[in-house]
Amino acid sequence: MRRIILLPLLLVSSCATTPRLQPGAETVKLITDTSSREIAGHEMIGTLKCDKGKGGSGTTKFNLEACHTELVNRAYEVGASMLVIDKADLGASNCTTRVIVTGTAYK
Repeated sequence: MRRIILLPLLLVSSCATTPRLQPGAETVKLITDTSSREIAGHEMIGTLKCDKGKGGSGTTKFNLEACHTELVNRAYEVGASMLVIDKADLGASNCTTRVIVTGTAYK
């Protein structure tokens, strides 16, 4: 009986959870339009990259949202006030759920 009860608990605990913004990261503006005029006058800090869903984990939507959250958190950590998503490669390397997102951090 003990094994039957533990198995569902193990399955539930292995599910992916949505990444959360760290405190303060909500101040970073996420821009998906690379032609945005908002970039003018800002200093580029650097390029950031996220790769999620290797091995078929998660869904494409979940992995894309997870990458956006991770990149905003990392942009905040390097002192950026804005993150521009330059490229989002969905279904990378013939893996339908893999997502590779590249963005540029600005202050």
